[in-house]
Amino acid sequence: MAFTIPTPLLLVCSAALQAVVLLATARQYAPVDGFNPAFLSFTLLDFALWFLYLIFIYPNFVSPLRDLPTPKGGYPVLGHSLSQFRLPRGGDYRKFTLKVPNDGLIRLKGFLNADQLLVTSPKALAEILVTRSYEFPKPEKDRVFLRRLIGDGLVAAEGDQHKHQRKHSMPSFAFRQIKLLYPLFWEKSVKMTEVIDAEAFGQDRRHAEDKQLPPGAVDIEHFAPKATLDIIGVAGLGRNFNTLENSDDEMAKIYDQLVNPSVGRQVFAAVSLLGSSELASWLCRPVAQRFDELNAQLRLICRRFVREKREGMKGSEDEAIDTLGLLIKSNIFSDEELVDQLLTIIAAGHETTSSSFTWVAYLLALHPDIQSRLRAEIHAAIPNGFSPNNSQDTSIASVLESLPLLNGVCSEALRVLPAVPVTMRTTKRNTTLMGHPVAAGTKIIMAPWAVNNDPELWGPDAHVFKPERWIDPETGKPNQTGGASTNYATMTFLHGQRSCIGQNFARAELRALVAAFVGAFEWALLNPDEEVVPAGIITSKPRDGLKVTLKRVKQW
Repeated sequence: MAFTIPTPLLLVCSAALQAVVLLATARQYAPVDGFNPAFLSFTLLDFALWFLYLIFIYPNFVSPLRDLPTPKGGYPVLGHSLSQFRLPRGGDYRKFTLKVPNDGLIRLKGFLNADQLLVTSPKALAEILVTRSYEFPKPEKDRVFLRRLIGDGLVAAEGDQHKHQRKHSMPSFAFRQIKLLYPLFWEKSVKMTEVIDAEAFGQDRRHAEDKQLPPGAVDIEHFAPKATLDIIGVAGLGRNFNTLENSDDEMAKIYDQLVNPSVGRQVFAAVSLLGSSELASWLCRPVAQRFDELNAQLRLICRRFVREKREGMKGSEDEAIDTLGLLIKSNIFSDEELVDQLLTIIAAGHETTSSSFTWVAYLLALHPDIQSRLRAEIHAAIPNGFSPNNSQDTSIASVLESLPLLNGVCSEALRVLPAVPVTMRTTKRNTTLMGHPVAAGTKIIMAPWAVNNDPELWGPDAHVFKPERWIDPETGKPNQTGGASTNYATMTFLHGQRSCIGQNFARAELRALVAAFVGAFEWALLNPDEEVVPAGIITSKPRDGLKVTLKRVKQW
């Protein structure tokens, strides 16, 4: 059964029609007071009946999902809709998955009791992500919000537009292409350790002093996005942003403002996703205007990048290895389409890996024994380091990809604390999911943080950071499953046609960053008793940064 919430305008029109009918009928029998009193009465009555239907009748007697298990709690009008924004993001969905017995679907109540579905089982996830992926698009409100941040590229595109973009972007992220980029990943990773070393132990400690950090202490969250932006600059655009050394870089400042989880930005995001982009722009005008200004600045910068790249490639026979160069050589995308692709590549490419690297640093600070074992593995495999002029460069990829504990640490961190903890879909039309009828417009929630830590899929120690899951006990080599019986036990990069196209890029980049950092430093949390709370608008990062104390162990 389809369910559409009547708009206030529709209810008002209905009340007006009822008033006209009443007046036309009543005048035959007795005098009446006029249109306005009747219209006002019918308006109040219609809204009251509509509200009664939404709050009591529909969820209990009409909803096609009324027989599915539903968590206790929620608010009378808002239902469970605030769970999408409550910190840590995905935390409520993880609790629901653990505590509500279900066969793969949990019914939640959204705003005005609109139905929502929390998906928990591999079977349901496969149906949404693989077998019928284009039947479950991202909600339009989510897409409008995403476009405001990262353009109309692969993340926000749907249907034929997405198929076209993905088909012609895939060669840029091929396995062979990633191999060629490893030396760039390693070079920038080593540069990050040098800059952090100078900040922690050098004379110029401006950022550390601004945050009142003692000598030997740094905030990892300050350096991680700079390192990953530098990497995506070289590997994605063929440009050296050099944000690690140049704190005044224009693009770094813009992205810092876009993804910073301030209260104003979180309120703006909540209103945009629960209400509408127009309502959010009206209620949070300064934030909306700032978002639009930043997006306009980014588009101007990316247009310049595209123009300069095209000019630089004219008459050149050089084999481009950066993503923008390959997209231009494909001769498929217009300049504005390339701008949208760049906005997506830069934002999604650097922010997610930055978050993942920060969480690796956090987890290894909590597990110094694993940190020490990983350092020994790295020092044994890379005794002298790599350099851009080193003939060993061609083996960087094979070395880093072969290290069992390094790969185990990275894969386990991506499992335990995924960079994007929640993602949404919706139903385009009345349909079914796992045999259950689902009305058009039903919001579908997939929570990688919940699925990745589900004891039903990972066993009773699902919540434990255990890199050994990803090491084959017989061969001692890295494995791809973590011991889970299904690929859908790990949802960090999703699956199917909407899976992250850059996941191999991200994994390679993360290997290099972790190997360089673990090889250069030993670290611990500056304040072990301080609660580290995952926060963020889209990606998850520590709300108050990640402050650690460092000890030098090697200079690459």
